[in-house]
Amino acid sequence: MHGPAAPVPAIHTSDYGIGDRAVRTRTIHRVNFEITDTVTVDLPTGARLLHVAPCRQHPDRRIDLWYECRVGVPARPHTLHVEGTGHPIVDDALYVGTVVASNGLVWHVYLDARLAQEVVLP
Repeated sequence: MHGPAAPVPAIHTSDYGIGDRAVRTRTIHRVNFEITDTVTVDLPTGARLLHVAPCRQHPDRRIDLWYECRVGVPARPHTLHVEGTGHPIVDDALYVGTVVASNGLVWHVYLDARLAQEVVLP
């Protein structure tokens, strides 16, 4: 297993506007991780998990995870479990999403429930 994957900035979303000027307090980031049984990714407290998909650079070996978070909130390690169809699932893990790789394999991503209260699931 490799160290925590670093988030990749994606796009910004606006929380609210003041007059004709939008105040931006949230952002969307992408992190990608290896397809393996258990991985650790850094996610900010309160992050909203949005989507998982095959990684664009390595679609058969890595998964992209997009999340929305407040700007400036520090990240901490979270454990994800990647399970193939028909494989046993870790007890108490919470479903995040499913990825269909270009090689035909299907992977199901779960969040370790011990820190699940720190993020918002899709």
